[in-house]
Amino acid sequence: AQPKKTTAQQPDVPELDADFLAALPQDIRAEVEAAHRVELIKNRRRQEAELAAQKDAASAASRHGSGASSGSNEQQGGPVLERPTLMGKWEIGDLRVMLTQWVQSTLVEQELSRDSRKKDEAKKGGGGSGGTETVVFDEGPNPDDVQSFVDFVARVIVMERDLERVRLLLRYLWRRIEDNERQVEPQLREVAKGGRKPVVGVAMTWRQAFEWVFSVTKQLVVHIYGGSFDLD
Repeated sequence: AQPKKTTAQQPDVPELDADFLAALPQDIRAEVEAAHRVELIKNRRRQEAELAAQKDAASAASRHGSGASSGSNEQQGGPVLERPTLMGKWEIGDLRVMLTQWVQSTLVEQELSRDSRKKDEAKKGGGGSGGTETVVFDEGPNPDDVQSFVDFVARVIVMERDLERVRLLLRYLWRRIEDNERQVEPQLREVAKGGRKPVVGVAMTWRQAFEWVFSVTKQLVVHIYGGSFDLD
């Protein structure tokens, strides 16, 4: 099922379900509640601006289109609220560059001892007497960085109501994760044949990170908009 195409133009701000909030991690719950409060303020200001515009239109009509109406009411809505950003970035192009750099930054090189088969091949070939080879591994993302991305996505969903924006970013992130896997997996298979293991501490794999972001996204969409969410 396709998610409801809910955008920032939707006039009403839905209430947050208490059971849904209770099920969220504390830090994400705080982000969602804060973003919801901001959205309530924006909605109230939007309604006030619409009412002021209607009054101005009625006043202008009563003066037979004298053109003397003032836009001062539109300026009383307070400061413009900041849109959600990730490390100061908001444009899709900038965010894609950031996601690419983030995913690629977890690829690390490591020197491993050659297994006996590779040592024999090196001797027959007349090369490589060092007995080691460089292998690329993926140490996975820092959970704190993943948390920051989850918080950003939650703010986009609640404050901007732009599900298509979230979908584009998650699709792009998944493609970059697959790029890493295509680069790393053939080498991991070779390493496994020799019974060797990389000495790389992995707190979280990229697939686990993506499932975390995707799970929170689906929960937010279901409980705020009442629709489903997928990447198709």
